[in-house]
Amino acid sequence: MCRQNTSFGIHRFLDILFPPRCILCRNIVADSRKLRHGLCDSCLEELALQRIGGNSCISCGQRLVSESGTCVLCRKNDYIGIPAKAVFSYRGAARFLIRRYKFNGIRTAAEFFSICIAELIPDNMKNYLIVPLPSGKGSRRRNGWGHMETVAAFMAKNGFTSAPGLLKRIRKGEQKGLSREERQSSGQLFSCRPCRKKGNLQRVIIIDDVRTTGASLRSAEAALRIAGYTPALQIVIAID
Repeated sequence: MCRQNTSFGIHRFLDILFPPRCILCRNIVADSRKLRHGLCDSCLEELALQRIGGNSCISCGQRLVSESGTCVLCRKNDYIGIPAKAVFSYRGAARFLIRRYKFNGIRTAAEFFSICIAELIPDNMKNYLIVPLPSGKGSRRRNGWGHMETVAAFMAKNGFTSAPGLLKRIRKGEQKGLSREERQSSGQLFSCRPCRKKGNLQRVIIIDDVRTTGASLRSAEAALRIAGYTPALQIVIAID
């Protein structure tokens, strides 16, 4: 009991000295133990509203309302690749948190995103290789670290096998400044080291932050196949 009281006292002292804040709304929370992955209950409820659950497009992960199988856009583009999933729709609190993570360097959000992605991985794929799309040079200069590589690192701490440096960007610049048409016609974006893995580590789950046209994911999939890997699933934090 004495140890518990001492621990509680130190905890309360630190909370008074450094008031804990939610990484999304930035509101002070009286007790840091009420934050889950740096997020307050109110923000977690807001994020839950943007979760994509139930019926979704098997090709891009977009939420489906009156359709089934694939969405109109995927049918129009006549592209059915490997299965794809998305955690959130890219709007509201989800959009704000992703942007804070990518552009304001709120690195704490990486753990939350890693858990969200892990929840979408089927049990029979949990020993597949996790491959994040590498950040561009602009993003690395801005934050000093790669945002999806950091998410993959948290997944590795929780028992997954990840390969943060497997893909390399061969095209300069970031996708965020391009139009939909420019993204689709941007050509091959990545190179990949030859596969020397055996068994399930040849099978790959590609992860990324936001899917807009899917051009980056398709380019990554192509590079992995050329290198001898077998892409099995794509998972993004959000789909626009």
